[in-house]
Amino acid sequence: MKTSRLAPSLPMNFMGKTVKLQPAYEKLLSELPEPKLLWKHFMTCLQTPRLVYIYLIFDLIEQISPLKYVCIVYICAAIAETAKIIGVEYTQDKIGNIVLRKSATTGFEKSSISFGVPPSPTFAKKKKKKKNKKSKVSMQCHMDMVCTKTDDVKHDFENDGIKAQIVDEKWLKAEGTTLGADDGIGIAAGLAIMEDAVLEKIGHGTLELLITVDEETSMAGAIDLAEHPFLQSVQMINLDSEETDKICIGCAGGFSKTINFNQLAFESIDKNEFVGLQVVISRANAIICIARLLNELLFGPTVFDVRIYECIGGNAMNAIPRKCSCTLVVKKTEVSKVTQVIQEFWNSNLLPEFKDIEKNMALNIEDKVTFPEKYVYVYMYIYVSNSFFFFFVNGFDLSLFNNQQQQQQQSAKVVDKNGSESIVTMMMLLPHGVLRMSPTVPNVVQTSIAFSLLKWNHQAGQVQLLLFGRSFSMAEMIETNKKLDAIVRINNFAKAKNDTCLCVGSPMTDTFPGFLLALFFFVCLFGFFLILMI
Repeated sequence: MKTSRLAPSLPMNFMGKTVKLQPAYEKLLSELPEPKLLWKHFMTCLQTPRLVYIYLIFDLIEQISPLKYVCIVYICAAIAETAKIIGVEYTQDKIGNIVLRKSATTGFEKSSISFGVPPSPTFAKKKKKKKNKKSKVSMQCHMDMVCTKTDDVKHDFENDGIKAQIVDEKWLKAEGTTLGADDGIGIAAGLAIMEDAVLEKIGHGTLELLITVDEETSMAGAIDLAEHPFLQSVQMINLDSEETDKICIGCAGGFSKTINFNQLAFESIDKNEFVGLQVVISRANAIICIARLLNELLFGPTVFDVRIYECIGGNAMNAIPRKCSCTLVVKKTEVSKVTQVIQEFWNSNLLPEFKDIEKNMALNIEDKVTFPEKYVYVYMYIYVSNSFFFFFVNGFDLSLFNNQQQQQQQSAKVVDKNGSESIVTMMMLLPHGVLRMSPTVPNVVQTSIAFSLLKWNHQAGQVQLLLFGRSFSMAEMIETNKKLDAIVRINNFAKAKNDTCLCVGSPMTDTFPGFLLALFFFVCLFGFFLILMI
């Protein structure tokens, strides 16, 4: 949507103080449109690693570490250097949150969000009478980003900057990774306002920019924010929204849930009789796709004697899993039938379901013999353009998953029949997607949940299914959590555990003194009335 700005704008090509950018980002900045000042600070976000957290998938050696902070030193150092260059105060609390503070211009020391209009003596007197000395406004954003990439891209989020390019002369897009505009553009907007030359001319009150850590998962930065006087403002404007004609006046709550399988039974199978099949699906919700495929093999019209060796999917709690890998053990005499069922299930179920939104889908099946003759190797590959859907079925020697002594034996341990069936049943029962649309706000999702992670520790015999729910209703969020508990209770192998719970941010337009001013200035700046959203 094009808007006509009524307030004074920055001079053309105004980029303020010089910040150090790598050549690739200097070149990209030169190609970007106005306002250059905004894009300059966004380039800093692109070239600086912002992986503030990592979810570690179970492997065969180490137990999971649920949350690990990394790379925070890089983005914090970059923001600290920028603050020094543009001449604003920089402070940081013990968890890593940052506050930048810019002093008020002369005559505006008692102003809050007013720009260009000094407070009247009457207004100032009232403020003094109420003993409210903190008449400041803070902008707020977060420094972490969701870090995902396509399988064909080599990218280290801990050390590499984001590679971006201008597409169709109107979009800035990352090359095979997430861009990090959530909330890198919020950081850039806040820094640009702090450096805005026009703002200095028209005058402003004290400004603060709060940049929190770990917004995308646990909200740890907001929850553990240091007490006053670290942040001195009484009013806050969030810089984590997406649409220019809307102001967000509330936010959904969220919760994460972990379902643990800790008492799985294992059995030894004869490697001369069984072969390993690995199934890998990428995109859609890959975990759900794998669950449906396994359900077809275990409970479909033709029931196969298969076991689960390992199943891993997803890479972040707050992202729909784009890849899931499942290692099955199948009787050698049933390999061809199993692969046939997989192909038929793909053709009749998964392929039609996604054909309207995914183009150029193709199925390739190859037979290969690369292991000793007593083992069968089957390779199935399904490809969708833009790395959307991948599907593999690989036969392999089970001894590859055992140590040297076990390789000399003729048996391998896998989850038994009851355990395999229980895991698949649980995966099929767990909800994913929209649970309820808002009854009052059109086209707004009120409650949803994502089945986002599947983790497996083969040595410990432990499986974890992780879900992340969101809702504008605290009551619905609690009820959804209870329904998950009820699903888990019918499974003898599983136990549910509550992780984080983030409260709903209900709109408080009647108590927020800056709300009407925000509406007024929006009309002054853009010349039309905005839409309120939550």
